[in-house]
Amino acid sequence: MRTAVLILFLTPMLLFSEATVNFGAGAVSTTEYFTLTDADGSSQDTKAIFSAVKLKAGYGDIRAYAIEIGLGFGGYDKNIFSDQDAQMIYLDVAFVKAFDVGWSIYPFFKVGFGAGDLAIDRTLQNSLGNSALFAGGGVFVDIGVDFDLEFALLFQNRSWESIDYVGSKERSSSRSVEPYIGVNYRF
Repeated sequence: MRTAVLILFLTPMLLFSEATVNFGAGAVSTTEYFTLTDADGSSQDTKAIFSAVKLKAGYGDIRAYAIEIGLGFGGYDKNIFSDQDAQMIYLDVAFVKAFDVGWSIYPFFKVGFGAGDLAIDRTLQNSLGNSALFAGGGVFVDIGVDFDLEFALLFQNRSWESIDYVGSKERSSSRSVEPYIGVNYRF
């Protein structure tokens, strides 16, 4: 089944585009809104600023379709899950559909998923995993023969691993609107 889905997504890229490999780097800074739900059903809302740097690699055509894999590293401006939240590392996979409108500007839509791991300092846990779904859009702007700037705005929902308290577990989720600014090099 996974092979059929992969072929379904890759076929348009292989048939209708002039694919290239690209590498990119960029930065993210956003306010993330958390909902922490206790075992008894009561919930608490909080927010924190998340900042990260991201490296990515992709394959596709800037005027058509692409697949991207991104590796990010960042952290929150305050502790959410423990007395000592540390850095988070995450990996994203995205499908990009871009449009050639002329003037070396390529608007695009992006949809994808990811997973991450936040280092925390708790008695029963030292890391907290998460999974993410995101969708959004942006624009590529050519700045040279092989380089382009990328401006994107992604709506993201994260589901966090349960926090293990003695005798109960707390579920959490978060959401954010994530602006991304980066530069890409296309071979």
